[in-house]
Amino acid sequence: MTKPFEIIGMQKTAENGSFEVIGWTGLDKIAYYPIRVHSDKLLDHDSVRGAFYVPGNAEFIEMEQEKVSSLSDQIRDKQPAENNVFKDSVGLYSFSGPEFEKYGESNSVRDLSKTDAIWTAVHCNCPESVVAEISKLANCSTVHIKEPIKSPKSVKDIKRDLLEKVGEFNEKVSIIMPNLIKEAAVVDDSATVDALLSLGMVNKGNIMEFVNMVPQYEMVLSELAKMLIISRLGKSQVPEDAIQRAMSGLSEVILALKQVGTIVADQ
Repeated sequence: MTKPFEIIGMQKTAENGSFEVIGWTGLDKIAYYPIRVHSDKLLDHDSVRGAFYVPGNAEFIEMEQEKVSSLSDQIRDKQPAENNVFKDSVGLYSFSGPEFEKYGESNSVRDLSKTDAIWTAVHCNCPESVVAEISKLANCSTVHIKEPIKSPKSVKDIKRDLLEKVGEFNEKVSIIMPNLIKEAAVVDDSATVDALLSLGMVNKGNIMEFVNMVPQYEMVLSELAKMLIISRLGKSQVPEDAIQRAMSGLSEVILALKQVGTIVADQ
């Protein structure tokens, strides 16, 4: 009898057995190839590590969900929480573990290409050494990640946090809004005047007007880049530092508006 496993896929194969049963033990990926030959035990696969030939007199037995869950609980109790990356016999990657399970709620973590696997590792803040190990991983091998990693926030969580912050900000601004113009009228510093008056410019009712203007803002950013080159060549009277500050500020605005646009598009 083998350890309990979850069947996650089946596919035809040109090898002995005609098809492959792909399983997941909760820690590693495993494969079984049914054959007609009878035997009292499983036979190691000729070329694939972590794979077995299943004799014709053997049977796959469906287990009750409660028993499988109980076994999983025992495994978790005996072993520390660990995140793993497994590369199967055809070169596809699968991720498992607490942080990858969180990431898998909104992203695919099974049967990934090498490029997608590396991106998943980077996105979950895996150390460079782990990313390098994943990129060189041999077929039917596993990388056990013991270093702390962190799944990024989902778009839904970012949206929730952003809406909470906007709500808190709107409550505070609504209290002082009637007096902003009066306050700005008696302030001498121009930067402070601009900051006071701008508090009433952007709100949840008109934010999409600014999001839709992102292409125009990017055109302005491109023109500023040209002006910066001209200034460095000494052919412009506009100070180089002033252009750099304008480009930096506009870049931050464009990035923030794109993030807002992404959240709105996902609604």
